[in-house]
Amino acid sequence: MVINSVECIKSSPSINNVDSRPHQISIVLPYGRNKQLRKTIRADGTQIGADDLTWVTDTSRTNQDLPSIHKFFSLQIGLGLNAAICYGRAVGKAYQYWENEDGTKTKSRSPVVHRREWYQDGKRESGFVDVPSDLLFIDIDDAPQSDMEDWISDPDSAVQAMIFDNLPEFMHDVSFVWMWTASHGKNPDMLRVRLIYQLDKVICAGERKQLLAALHAYFDPVDAGIYGPERLIYFARPLFEEGARDPLKGLRLTGFVKAGEDKLAVPGALWLN
Repeated sequence: MVINSVECIKSSPSINNVDSRPHQISIVLPYGRNKQLRKTIRADGTQIGADDLTWVTDTSRTNQDLPSIHKFFSLQIGLGLNAAICYGRAVGKAYQYWENEDGTKTKSRSPVVHRREWYQDGKRESGFVDVPSDLLFIDIDDAPQSDMEDWISDPDSAVQAMIFDNLPEFMHDVSFVWMWTASHGKNPDMLRVRLIYQLDKVICAGERKQLLAALHAYFDPVDAGIYGPERLIYFARPLFEEGARDPLKGLRLTGFVKAGEDKLAVPGALWLN
């Protein structure tokens, strides 16, 4: 059964004024000096992961369709935005105060929200809550490239061929947005890519978990863990230290593939089970 928007919000902590427009995503920005929501690649090829932040700032954006989503990500990736996204809605945003060594307090420059959950006196005060969405983000790590396609010269066809070769048939003729993940290109024979679909109905975290688990069982490189409201989805390009090689320099980083169906039909319980 697909949970409707009212049930989704009721299943989350009872906090008022949660925005539940189904096309929205939360854009999460790091809070703190020199904090990063992206990897750093060293000259020797080793990497430093994104910072595990406690407090973040956020905003939201409404995307009406896949072309507008593609336009948004193309712009932000091109600008080098140090940010991530998540499904959830931030609640309990407030200014925070930190005590200095001299006893004075410093106020945060903008309202912040807890990266996961923050409780005070047994009451949830801040965090990201689950709201319905008709967007689905699928991360695929190390999918073999089709012998017939080349991701460097024709990435649209390469990603589409990967879908035909490895994912279930109900996904074959559906429009999608793709973007290379931060580690793509290390192995030129494998694809590391994120797919974005617009669904034919809104679903919540529990249903995303079930759907991604079924896709992972069907094709092991599918990441089954990107479903929770607070789970960050990283899209920023890495920082490359002097001497580090960027295997994607000068190449297309994202694209929109138009297919026969604009929206992905959420499969029934028989397929999911």
